[in-house]
Amino acid sequence: MKNVILVLPSYELPAKGGPQISVRNLIKAVSKNCNVHAYIMAPKNMIGGKDAINYLKKYCSSISWSTSSIIKSYYNINNKPRLFGVIRIIDAVRLIFLAIKHKTKIIWFDRAEELIPEFIYMVKGIWPHCITICDTCAIYSEFILRELQFAEDFRKDGIIQSAQKKSHQEIILTNMCNVVTAVSERDATFR
Repeated sequence: MKNVILVLPSYELPAKGGPQISVRNLIKAVSKNCNVHAYIMAPKNMIGGKDAINYLKKYCSSISWSTSSIIKSYYNINNKPRLFGVIRIIDAVRLIFLAIKHKTKIIWFDRAEELIPEFIYMVKGIWPHCITICDTCAIYSEFILRELQFAEDFRKDGIIQSAQKKSHQEIILTNMCNVVTAVSERDATFR
């Protein structure tokens, strides 16, 4: 079986909704055909305790925590952009070392729209030989725009800007990754 590094920007057990359920299903599905090595970027104190860890142990060959997930458990680094950028570089290098350690070139980014495209770009820039799979909803920007018809006038500009930013990220992600999984027929034809 092939080794795959599965990057999880969010992971919670018990699942609170669709995104968390899709993460669990992805772990289970990929583990049927691959040795999954989980690389978790969610804060350790936010995933759901022992049950969440035991679920990962059931389906994953190894579990690793990103530097940012460990630091986020103790400090709020989101308010410190410069520090956060440095830690993301460390996360990217650590991810590549894990891939080399587990003798794989395949890095699967779950819920890639939650990661900043710059992080995936860093990984590809540092290690251009890796094969990246982005599991994402490529039309998330359209989902954001659905709110427009119900929004108050003062919020409409913010919604449009948010959708434009997300659309730009979607284009970058779909062009940067070797494979983009399709959640819907619309996603499949996005490129």
